Amino acid sequence: MLVFFVAGAFGNTPLPHAAFTTVNEDYDGAGHCANGNPAVNCNIYDGKEFVWLNGGPVQAQLDNGDYVFAVLVPGGQGGNESPNDGTSLNLSDPSGGDVWTNRVFTVTDHVISYSGTHVFNDNKIRLVPYDDTSNPGGVYIMAICSLADSTADPADDTTWGTNPPGVDPSDCKYDAFKVNSENTTPPAADLTVSKDATGAYDTKWTWGITKSVDKTSVTLNGSGTATFSYTVSVTHDAGANSGINVTGNITITNPNGAGDDVTVNVSDTLSNNTSCTIKDGLTTLTSSTDVTVPGAGTKALTYSCAISGTTVPTTLKNTVTVSWGAQQLDSGAFLAAGSTVFTYPDDSTYIGFTQTKIDDCASITDTFAGTLGTLCSTDASPTAFKYSRIVNFDPTKLPSCVNYDNTAMFTTDDTGATGSSGQTVSVCFYGSRLTPGYWRNHLAAIGSVVLGYSTNCKSSQGCSSNGPFTITGLPVLLGAYNVDTITKVVNVFDKMNCNNLTTSNNALGCLAGHLLAAKLNRKLNNSNPCIDATIASADAFLTARGYVGPSANYTLTSAQRAQAITLKSALDAYNNGGGC
Repeated sequence: MLVFFVAGAFGNTPLPHAAFTTVNEDYDGAGHCANGNPAVNCNIYDGKEFVWLNGGPVQAQLDNGDYVFAVLVPGGQGGNESPNDGTSLNLSDPSGGDVWTNRVFTVTDHVISYSGTHVFNDNKIRLVPYDDTSNPGGVYIMAICSLADSTADPADDTTWGTNPPGVDPSDCKYDAFKVNSENTTPPAADLTVSKDATGAYDTKWTWGITKSVDKTSVTLNGSGTATFSYTVSVTHDAGANSGINVTGNITITNPNGAGDDVTVNVSDTLSNNTSCTIKDGLTTLTSSTDVTVPGAGTKALTYSCAISGTTVPTTLKNTVTVSWGAQQLDSGAFLAAGSTVFTYPDDSTYIGFTQTKIDDCASITDTFAGTLGTLCSTDASPTAFKYSRIVNFDPTKLPSCVNYDNTAMFTTDDTGATGSSGQTVSVCFYGSRLTPGYWRNHLAAIGSVVLGYSTNCKSSQGCSSNGPFTITGLPVLLGAYNVDTITKVVNVFDKMNCNNLTTSNNALGCLAGHLLAAKLNRKLNNSNPCIDATIASADAFLTARGYVGPSANYTLTSAQRAQAITLKSALDAYNNGGGC
């Protein structure tokens, strides 16, 4: 944890024991210390990047406390100079690589704690970065200073002055070391990174369909047409977004020489804090995955970022961070720990998103009307298609009711999703209804021999050249009265006096004539059976009144006569093509 320090007590707190520099053979390998004990205190190094600080041997280690280190040019230990930042002989201050707060460490029972960006390994801290010394012999001074009396106050930057952290040279211990100039490792160049980014998302539409008809059944009595008017209503929603994502390519460039491969770590993040998945070919990288960038070459990676929700971002950017630890390259060059960042787009624009439309159009068809058309998400919802179906009277279907099924369907253009809605209508085919006058004037075919006639039947006798003929429907019962001859038929029809229904005989006679015509219509013409209940009531009424034909005399009460008129009127309407 990075520790900040406030001003301590007045006066100086001298450091006990000593400060030491050494190498870290476990980390850098052997052979970098030219003089001294590599395990504790080295004096001459073959490269300034191989210089580490430690706490010294146990008997001389630093006491518990907070410290800051710096690398100085000889002479920076006192006088007008000091180990503080901003002094001319301080090689570690911001002009040399970092500020003092990045060089703070803590000692607790001989154990060093450090959380800055310098390499920290095996209880040792690597001193680089720091500038080259101006000493012609390649001599440097490492200073370790106690912060107990620091005048720096991070809560008030003005107290830092020009030389933070404000330690006195007497608060420090020093260790001189030398770097052989002929063996000084050349610095390696930092890597660079670039990237692109493409946004994409899917929008899928959901469709619906309903079908209605103005009526569901029609009855045709002997002729005519049935017309059904259909409406197909097609709907779609506003479209639902999904699969919102950003993808792209990352290119890391290593400007160092061929063979100077560099190991790096890569992370990629959207500006809305979405972490992205990086792949090296088919391999998915994790936060701990090392990536090797070849010297004098590039490393190409891909990445993808899945964005939750359904709202497409409009102000999004993507940032890649490439970081690396300090490492010595094959050529001997030393690459200090560092990082590089690239944000796309690198101007005032944002990542653009491409929409993929799914099922934004649908074709509409109908099992009767065929192709109705194509609708898209830009069309109104609902959109209606209207058409009619005409069914003509068909005598071959007598007597029956025929169902006509009719289904409309949509099919989307991408996934092939379908939906349908149907209507079933019915057309009932029955023969025409003929009046008592027709049946009286079509008793039989002209010239035919009719029982009860002395000569072949003539038109003047009620015979006709075309049928249907009344004689073919005999016998017919009117109540209990059996009409089994043409003579009886003529007698029933001729006794009808429907213009004066005030008498019992006229009421019964009119009823009997219409009942006879209705029964002939049902028997010979396959007319509509809806009249059958009325026919049964009329038969029962005549039977109850003792009807034995039109020649007898009958007496009806006013209620019975009214009932006879009601039955007669229903049969009359039916025989003349009306309802039941």
